[in-house]
Amino acid sequence: MAHFRVHTETGARLSLLVLAVATAAIAPAEFLLDLVVNAPVSVLATLVIVVLAFVMDLSWNRHAHAEPTRAAGRHR
Repeated sequence: MAHFRVHTETGARLSLLVLAVATAAIAPAEFLLDLVVNAPVSVLATLVIVVLAFVMDLSWNRHAHAEPTRAAGRHR
């Protein structure tokens, strides 16, 4: 996307940049649509995995950044 800002300096054709971005957006959207229609259980499983990953990451970060306890300082 950053190439749009400097396309005049690089000599790139704006129409080709737009076509490339549109193609890059349409392909995954079509894949997702096909997956939803033909394998909705796979989509649901993927969403569950992503949500669990976020929950685990938040939990890990809270635990890792928690204040150390006094008892933890005694064990060296």
